[in-house]
Amino acid sequence: MEYDIRRLQEVQLELLDELARVCGKYHIRFYLAAGSCIGAVRHQGFIPWDDDIDTFMYAEDADRLFEHADDFGEGFFLQNADTDKGYGYSIARLRKRGTACLEKDELNDPCHHGIFLDIYLLYYYPASRIKRALMVGQGICRNILLRNKEPQNHGRLIGLLGKMILLPYRNNEKRRKKVKALTAKIRQYRNTDDLVILYGMDISLKRIISYKTAWFQAPQMLPFEGRTVPVATDVDAYLTCRYGADYMQLPPPEKRHSYHEYAYISFDHEYEGSRKSEKKG
Repeated sequence: MEYDIRRLQEVQLELLDELARVCGKYHIRFYLAAGSCIGAVRHQGFIPWDDDIDTFMYAEDADRLFEHADDFGEGFFLQNADTDKGYGYSIARLRKRGTACLEKDELNDPCHHGIFLDIYLLYYYPASRIKRALMVGQGICRNILLRNKEPQNHGRLIGLLGKMILLPYRNNEKRRKKVKALTAKIRQYRNTDDLVILYGMDISLKRIISYKTAWFQAPQMLPFEGRTVPVATDVDAYLTCRYGADYMQLPPPEKRHSYHEYAYISFDHEYEGSRKSEKKG
């Protein structure tokens, strides 16, 4: 669909400023991630064709953020599977109330659909190869159970695996208990040398990207759209690990576009096609 990318970026900046305000108040660390981090380093703002903001946060810091969810302004909603029972992802999101932004596979999700900023959770990754394999499997299972549908874009094998994982958990309460149990197992490690996010393109049955804990200590501050924002302590090491040593080079013209497949965006009203299920304060 067609939309005003700059207007979407401006709402994203509102979300970023509100996240920075609450995190600053309670001394909670976060870092720009993915394309947003490249944008800060290479463009001192958005990559011109990028239309979202991604952040990293240690899982335990996210816990503290949710303890202060009421500190966000009335126009914002801090979302995870606990604050919104219809939400089906293992990452958290900060939403702008009174707006809407949905990708094609989200049109029937019974949750809040405001324009969002992603908060990816950083988990400590054990040194043992066996424990690592178990953790990756637990992360994949949790993602599938949270989404409550088999993955659509990760190949036939993952699709079949998703169906098998979901089969014993048709009951929603049973499924939620299993998600909590898997989350506890994922979060049993502390202060290891490596980190993972267990979500998105960083994780698959064949490969997982991990990052050094030393890269995510005290944030480095960089300019971004007229404000300063936190990025990884060793931002070059992070971006090289994730994107390769040539991350400062612009992609060819045919790849300079958003990779989101938005089906519906509104800047002045919420999406009414599915039931909102957020907790009321």
